[in-house]
Order: sequence, then structure tokens, then C-alpha cells
Amino acid sequence: MVYQTALCVFKDASVFPCESRGHMRPIFASIVCTCMLSTGLARAAGPANADFETGTFEHWRTHMPPPFFRVTSDVVHNGQFALRGQGSPGHRYNGFAFVVQPLKLTPVPGARYRIAGHARAKLAPGKKRVQLAVREVDADGKTIRYAGPHIKANTSGWRRYSHAFRASDGAVAFQVYIILSDLEKTDVVHFDDIGFDCLSPVKAPVTVQPKPFDPSRPPVKPQGLLRLASSEMEAAIDGTTGLLHSLTLREPDLRALHPAAEAATCVFLQKGDRELPFTVGSGEIKRQGQPGAQTVVAHLSAELPLRATLTYRMTTDRFEE
Repeated sequence: MVYQTALCVFKDASVFPCESRGHMRPIFASIVCTCMLSTGLARAAGPANADFETGTFEHWRTHMPPPFFRVTSDVVHNGQFALRGQGSPGHRYNGFAFVVQPLKLTPVPGARYRIAGHARAKLAPGKKRVQLAVREVDADGKTIRYAGPHIKANTSGWRRYSHAFRASDGAVAFQVYIILSDLEKTDVVHFDDIGFDCLSPVKAPVTVQPKPFDPSRPPVKPQGLLRLASSEMEAAIDGTTGLLHSLTLREPDLRALHPAAEAATCVFLQKGDRELPFTVGSGEIKRQGQPGAQTVVAHLSAELPLRATLTYRMTTDRFEE
């Protein structure tokens, strides 16, 4: 697998994104290679009472009056109980009747999850919807989307439904929904053995909060810097780590676009919700072109035998990383 990304800085203020209204904001550049790796071993994450074996709605919530939903022992997939649902035309909730359970799980954006369950449905033809879904909720409590399989008419018995998805950016909570929309009285659906799994090898969510830039701190001492310069810009590459140490604009005024600071540039791979930094430099930076350079950095742990190749190029008014 090859992951490639780039940082380009232009001198021209019309295309340089960090210069506006006569003042300059520092650049903190990051090269981010993202890869979600799945081990194939799913970890159950709920919901509780997923098989309704308590014989009640324990852990589930619904504001629907009978006959929309009830726990029944008449038709089951496994065990002694299952959930039964049907329509109620004319009722104000018939367009969106539901049973819901919030999950005790913090979504990791980009991580893979799976909602699954068994259902059987006796549905007459018509415009209607039956769905087992995960509602993704943002920080304001608003719906991002409903992700999950739609249940089809099936008179031959139970069918297993499954849907895998990646958590959306901005999702802070998951809720498992069983949804009935515009069903008739004769439309009957049963659900049983519902499951929600985490497919990505994630641990506890990680929040990265880098320290704010402090211009009063002294620059980091050079470590065998390799300098790439044009008449208008100069870049310094750390000879130990192979990472960008600083970037300075020479014309028309001397400005530090990328101030020299610890960990101002980083290369890491995101695996699930863990960040694996590439901090082992090869100790060798090869000059490439005029002026240009290339180096290789690796991850410290043997669990991830990957390396990142960094290439730097400088022209008169442009720097590429």
C-alpha cells in the first residue's frame, strides 16, 4: 500500500492560505496518512436486551402506544421472546414509529461498525419502510444520518440483515433504532437477536490537543540541518528526524511561515483511534535535484513494519513537502 500526501506553500499571497489582511499566522504542517485496519475480529458493543429475553422493553424506549410494538412469545428466532411491530393507519405516529436504545459507546470517526439482526416481515405491496438502523448524533443532538439495512417482505421465515459503515465526522453518539413507516394493520414485522459490533481495532478514543504555539520560546537547537533555499524562501530539514524544521519567507520581508519548534511537523498513521508516529529517522537525507531532498522515517514499534518516504522540493516561489 502506498499513501501519498503533500504540503505546498506559494509565495504569492493570492494562493497562500495563511496570509490575510496584512498579518501572518504561523503554519503547523502535518502529513497525515490514514489507514483503518480491520482484524476481522468484531467486538460486541450492545445493545442491551438485544434478544428481548427479559420479556419486556427493558433498556429500550418507545413512545408508541399498542399495537405498534410489543414483546411477544408467539414468533421467535431464538429463546422465548421477540419484538413484534405492526402499522396503525390514521395514527399520527404511523409515519415514523420506532423503538430506540442509546449505546454506551463513543464513536470514533472513520472507524468501522456493524449493525445486524434477524427479522421476518409480512408486508403488503405499497410505499412503506421497515429499517434496523443506527442513528448518528452530533454534539448538538441533531441527526447526521440513519445507517442500516431495510427489511424486505419475507414470508418464508427469518432472515439475517447486516450493514457495515464508517462513523461520520462529528458523530458523538450512536442510537439503535427499529423503524416502521406507513405500515398497514395487516403488515406485521418481527425482530430478534439484534447486535452492534465494532469492526475496527479501536481502544478508548484518543483526543490529541497539541500545545499552542508560543513565539517567546527559543528555537530548537539545530540537529545537522539540511537547508533548501531559493532567492525568496528557505526550508531547513532536521538531519536526525528527516522532518521539516522551519520554513522562512525571505522576500519581501523576513517571515517565519513554519517556526522552528519541537514536533512542529509530524508524520503519523491513524490505526483505528490510535496515532502511531513515525519517529525513527534513517539518519540519511539524500539530496535530490536542485534544490531538493528525500529521506525515510519509520514507526518505532515492530507491530507496524511500514516506512514513510518524505520528499522536499524548492523552486523560486514554491516549496513542496
